[in-house]
Amino acid sequence: MREVVIIEAVRTPIGRRNGALCEIRADDLLATVLQEVVRRAGIEPGFVEDVIAGCVTQVGDQGANVARTATLLAGFPVEVAATSVNRQCGSSHQAIHFASQAIRSGDADVVVACGVESMSRVPLGSDYGEWNPRLMERYHLVHQGVAAEMLVKRYGLTRERLGHARPDALVMHPGPMNEGVEIAPDVAIGAQSVITDQVTNGVAIRMAVGKNFQIFRRPGFFAKHC
Repeated sequence: MREVVIIEAVRTPIGRRNGALCEIRADDLLATVLQEVVRRAGIEPGFVEDVIAGCVTQVGDQGANVARTATLLAGFPVEVAATSVNRQCGSSHQAIHFASQAIRSGDADVVVACGVESMSRVPLGSDYGEWNPRLMERYHLVHQGVAAEMLVKRYGLTRERLGHARPDALVMHPGPMNEGVEIAPDVAIGAQSVITDQVTNGVAIRMAVGKNFQIFRRPGFFAKHC
């Protein structure tokens, strides 16, 4: 099999819920990244054979094959194929695997693997619809945050115990994660550009680690479902 290499990587800044990026459509965000990644790679957009985009909630702005709409918005030739992948939280990771597999097998030479999600504009669960009753009879399906706290309760896990297992898991970045050159420079809201992340910095995370937050837990929930 052929060797696969990543020749360029770029992203938008990371935004907060209803933050600086909330007025920008997801397909426009992805289009900005697609334009920038081929520019940095020094190739023509038509040289790309496929664009594979991970996206969990494929409705609204993110529906109708958002990979394809973003590729067209980015000015890629109509001949460039594009598809959207949903493997829940591993969607963009799966896009990378599919791109690698296509190249290794000889099906393609140049593929863009990417992902997009705007939870301000398209909230998590917007695509759920109504669960099949037979499925709900067989499985107790809950949000992954609820599932995590159910596991904590069932196995008696503590923050201290988990912290000893990987004490640096949440403090890898001493400050805002916006110091790299991978951020696209021209994510614009009107005449204003967004060039920095809005995520919590490492100092604030260190302060939070020592607290016993129970974000999803509700009184009586675990007695009923665990």
